Amino acid sequence: MPCKRKIYIHYPNLFNTQRMRSTVHIQNLICDTCTKSIVKRLIELRHISDVAVDLKKETVSFDFFTKHDFEHAKHVLEMMGYTILGHDNILDA
Repeated sequence: MPCKRKIYIHYPNLFNTQRMRSTVHIQNLICDTCTKSIVKRLIELRHISDVAVDLKKETVSFDFFTKHDFEHAKHVLEMMGYTILGHDNILDA
């Protein structure tokens, strides 16, 4: 008769669970309504958190886990009409 025990194997270092923080410069950031819509949309994304918008510096900062998460957030900003400025546009905060 086969054993019915369940065996769970834990791989603690299989995935990088360290959050990274990035700041991107964007165009078309004009008012508080822009700020609110950016924050609202980005916090809906999986693996994106702690979103902050600086209206004067025209920057958006957020935490993410992987490069894919970062690229997805940039894509969402561009689809909202906020052009990302600069090459790769990752500024360490």
